Amino acid sequence: MNISINSAKTAVVGAILLLAFAAAFVANADVTNVSATINGSDSATVAVNAPVQVAVSADKGQDGGCDNNWRSTVVSLDGNFVHEENLGSVSGFGVVNDSFDFSAPATPGEYVVLIEVMGGGESFGQTVCDDDQVWGSVELSLTVYEPVAPFIQVLSIDPKDEVRVYGDTNPLTYTAEVAIGGVPTSAHLQCVIFDIFRGDSWNTVAVDFDTEGTYDEEDGISFTYDISTYATGTYPVNVVALDVACDDLPDGFDTQDYLGTDLDETQETTLTIVDPQVERHTLTVTINGDGFGNVKTDGEVEDSIACYTEGEEQDCSGTYPEGTEITLVAAPDEGSNFNSSWSGACVGNNPVCVIVMNGAQAVNAHFALNTTPGYSQGSYGGGGNGNGVRVELTDDGDDDRDEDEDEDDRPEPEVLGESTSVVPVGAPATGAGGASASLDLSVLTAILTTRSRKEIA
Repeated sequence: MNISINSAKTAVVGAILLLAFAAAFVANADVTNVSATINGSDSATVAVNAPVQVAVSADKGQDGGCDNNWRSTVVSLDGNFVHEENLGSVSGFGVVNDSFDFSAPATPGEYVVLIEVMGGGESFGQTVCDDDQVWGSVELSLTVYEPVAPFIQVLSIDPKDEVRVYGDTNPLTYTAEVAIGGVPTSAHLQCVIFDIFRGDSWNTVAVDFDTEGTYDEEDGISFTYDISTYATGTYPVNVVALDVACDDLPDGFDTQDYLGTDLDETQETTLTIVDPQVERHTLTVTINGDGFGNVKTDGEVEDSIACYTEGEEQDCSGTYPEGTEITLVAAPDEGSNFNSSWSGACVGNNPVCVIVMNGAQAVNAHFALNTTPGYSQGSYGGGGNGNGVRVELTDDGDDDRDEDEDEDDRPEPEVLGESTSVVPVGAPATGAGGASASLDLSVLTAILTTRSRKEIA
């Protein structure tokens, strides 16, 4: 009996001592100096989804306490939980450190990073401290970007398609506009090269730009040529921009390797030197109508034309030596047609027109919107006064020409000068310019017969 009483006394005393120890353990907690960094600083800039390194430090003092058990470190971005680094329990005294990584967001932007040091846990097998107590917290800043590879892009070279007379003593200055960039590191524009391909060497312009932006003539990107001794002819011209010093161009480098390419770091044009004794004439193109399309010169010409209804850089005229044949091609956009034809130096609605430059010429192209189902650029013909073969449409939108009629049966474009025109099939011209055109009786009979059949049907 005495043993039982003694045992009970011992248990009571032990419980009292344990509670007293726990109380002292809690009361003596003294955690201070919580600090944290991301990538070694209080702010960091990283790419999307890149790892971000966290370093945390806390001084737990020399006394015990509930907070002496470091349970975890929690990371939040703009108030949203993103990571918890569970430590189990880190006990001990003095300064304690922890480090780990978390992944940056997939969306670029500016973020507030909150690092929270969490404590709590057991003492002598009993829960004497609540879990997830916040020892302390630190706010940091994180910038997340979408990576962009460093780039150099030549936006333009001026002047375009320059034409000069042989012996011209006026200097010719070429300029270029160059954009550079990249995230987080921009390309370094160090050398711009201008080259007129006439058998001699290229000309370099040393620059030093390493900040994202656009650079041009005001920044020194230009080169002036003396062309007074250049022979007549057309010369390719290009500009190349490089992230290499002009004095360090690699062995085998050649600006010709950039001609005819789609590389961002180059643009090209032409320089034409003409004989002053040869008379030259200007061809001007205009476009009208409620439809949309473009007119361009076909083939290699020294002063090309590319004229659009809207939305494009306009180049609607060219100057050519006496007697030059220039081919123009009219192309309607989707939903438009060229049935309303040319006027001026070109006539008819054949989309291809050849003009002999024996004087100044003006051409107008008329595009119309498609209004009749099935009717498109398929009809053709037309004389100097606009008369031509009509192609009747059936109810399903198909024309009623013989199925055997091949596309090759269409008239070939004639050379058009001051008084020439395209003469349609079945419409004989009268006079040199096709001033009038009449339908052959058989053609008229076929049209009337077709209409009679439709009415009977």
